[in-house]
Amino acid sequence: MRRAEAGGARILRAEGSESESSLAFSALHQLLRPVPAEVDGLPGRQRAAMHDAFGEGSATSGPDLMLVGVAVLSLLSGLGDHHPVLVVLDDVQWFDRASLDALSFAARRLEGEPVTMLIGARDGDHLPGLDRHVPMLTLGPLDNAAANQLLDRPAAEEPHWPHQVAD
Repeated sequence: MRRAEAGGARILRAEGSESESSLAFSALHQLLRPVPAEVDGLPGRQRAAMHDAFGEGSATSGPDLMLVGVAVLSLLSGLGDHHPVLVVLDDVQWFDRASLDALSFAARRLEGEPVTMLIGARDGDHLPGLDRHVPMLTLGPLDNAAANQLLDRPAAEEPHWPHQVAD
């Protein structure tokens, strides 16, 4: 992430939480909380859908899920117009379903945009909407030498351990 920041990329990050996995749009709220002006700059219906999703709107029936997905796509694409964007989603197995749906909707439509999504989840967990539509790389556990190298490095140093990839 430091390399992306040094290269001028905008980084948005969300981390799943088991205690919030049943709260609709909680992961999406965490991801987009740093960009409120951009949310407010969305076209009217998209902006209203996002505000409704985050409990800030006037809707009484709940947010329009299609409009929330379109709004996420518009927001990420718009951010990419100014700088490359890196979206880091960690512990996605704990994301709420509404956030997963909105993010997978956007992920399937970001081809050609300067937006990269890095999605981290435990091996074997089913990720609705993301399992067949995005390229996956499964990383195996570090061997003892690589784990020791990681633990022994100074905190400010970039890691340089061998990457292990499992099928």
